[in-house]
Amino acid sequence: MARPFWPTTTTGTFAIRLSGLAYVCIAGLGMLPALLQVFFNVAVYQTTPGMAEAPVWYTNYVAPLSSIGAFGLCIASGVVALVALIRGHDRGWGLYLALIPLFFVLFFLVGEFFIPPFD
Repeated sequence: MARPFWPTTTTGTFAIRLSGLAYVCIAGLGMLPALLQVFFNVAVYQTTPGMAEAPVWYTNYVAPLSSIGAFGLCIASGVVALVALIRGHDRGWGLYLALIPLFFVLFFLVGEFFIPPFD
């Protein structure tokens, strides 16, 4: 008997929806600096001749808060997927895709705290 893609429990369905939202937020974080550069002529990552510096509202508020929100969604989707897999005995393989954002955040945090910077 083949495993279904969609989970059969409500917890599993909630995990899939959270992971989809996490994927959208991570993609949005990647696109936001490019959109600022194209539409507002603002260089977010580096200073380029003819471009303005990154605005204070972006560097102080938008970038950190959106990153925290996206990482929170990644952690929440992974935890809910683990709950659906372990406690709910759901075996839809879409739940394993919902674990990928959790592993992304864990990989990022382990690398941030345990690997020394290359100076």
